[in-house]
Amino acid sequence: MDMMMAGTVPAVVLAIGMLLVCCGFVAAIVLAPLTAGLAGLGAGRWWLSRWAQAGALLAVGAFVAYRTSSVLWPSLLVGFGAATLACLVDAASHRLPDVLTVRVGGVALVLTAVELGVLTSWPGAATVGVGIAVGGGALGLLALAYPPGMGLGDVKLGALLGGLVGAGVGMRDPAGAPYAGPLLADPSGAAWAAGGMLVAAFVLGGLVSVALLLTRRVGRRDPVPFGPFVLLGALIALAAGMSA
Repeated sequence: MDMMMAGTVPAVVLAIGMLLVCCGFVAAIVLAPLTAGLAGLGAGRWWLSRWAQAGALLAVGAFVAYRTSSVLWPSLLVGFGAATLACLVDAASHRLPDVLTVRVGGVALVLTAVELGVLTSWPGAATVGVGIAVGGGALGLLALAYPPGMGLGDVKLGALLGGLVGAGVGMRDPAGAPYAGPLLADPSGAAWAAGGMLVAAFVLGGLVSVALLLTRRVGRRDPVPFGPFVLLGALIALAAGMSA
């Protein structure tokens, strides 16, 4: 009987995760015109089409759900969903809308911190704060040092994804499964994860920028959106952290 229950619980939890991801997919289809409108003149880009937005949310959401603990799914899926849509807008218009990174993303960060605070007391909530400090702080310093190369939108996105990655990696499951518990807080792991996110973002951004220059897709003075690389860095950090 116990073995049957053990097998049933993960199945139910994974079904809930799939339902949450599918809800995000449907929401993206319904709200796609509003998201595309945030890009202004870039609203016609193919990656801002209804199905492209929905597909991006589905892929990112499924990956996040697969790599994180189920207790974090609601807030992480909302946060990563907002970041994904913001990065699609950034790729089309070189801007990261505050409505996605600050308002929706901020709600996701608060929910994550409160949830972890209830489950593990202050060490769990600290993983979110550490991730925000590392992700947003490092990019903030770069923005102060060289404003033309780093915008405040990138700083806000770095803080958002740093906090989410910090929570996703900084909360360890001693059983080794993403749907089991209890969770153990690891603030230092959150710091390493947020830092790794930025390293991966700069490496990927540099490689793509060089490729675009060599193929003459952009000029030396043309800006390349950095937001999508921060998102990719976050996913890499999430995968690497949960595999460690």
